[in-house]
Amino acid sequence: MRISDDGFLIHKKPFSENKVLLSFFTPCHGRVNGIARASKRHPLDIGYYCALKWSAKLDHQLGFIEYDFIASPQSLLAHDYQKLLAFQSAVSLLYHLLVEHHPYPLLYKAFNDFIDNLAEDGWLYAYVQFEKKILEQLGFGLSLHACAVEGCRDKVVYLSPRSGRAVCAASGEPYKDKLFSLPVVLIAPEGKDFKEALRILGYFIKHHLLEGRSLMARDLFINAIE
Repeated sequence: MRISDDGFLIHKKPFSENKVLLSFFTPCHGRVNGIARASKRHPLDIGYYCALKWSAKLDHQLGFIEYDFIASPQSLLAHDYQKLLAFQSAVSLLYHLLVEHHPYPLLYKAFNDFIDNLAEDGWLYAYVQFEKKILEQLGFGLSLHACAVEGCRDKVVYLSPRSGRAVCAASGEPYKDKLFSLPVVLIAPEGKDFKEALRILGYFIKHHLLEGRSLMARDLFINAIE
């Protein structure tokens, strides 16, 4: 069994004295885990983009990875603590949520868009879109553009924490204490309510994808948003 792909390193940990366990996020094979030889001269860091070859006798085995470094986003993260935390949050979500060897091409595109926007003013909006895509690709996409009760597309201002569906002002007013206020940035790029949007996305990720757990990397990022 052999795999050839490109991807971002999203996790690494020591495996033995001269080997490391690596996890890459790839466009065609999703999360790919494998053992690689540790290199003191060319150590890998999280986020490195590499060409990789994975091989194993059977597809369910851990396998061995050979890699060639291509690029790194580290220069975009070195002097911006908030971007660094956002990046660590993103790769932590990918590592903990994705099924091994299952492709997620739309999620890969959303993650790549986030990386591409790190040098731009719109990087935080791109991160929000990335988390929305995680929910969508893993089976709990939010329905944000039409009222779940009336079907109308105007004056949608609430979001149900049970269904993830939007509710208009008239239908949601009697139950507003039990509903989320719908952040503008979840439906329009001009929105600036990033922290509230990520708090709500985090609610759905925690309860529907992480079985009630929280990820420290994501919590640190949310707390750092001004």
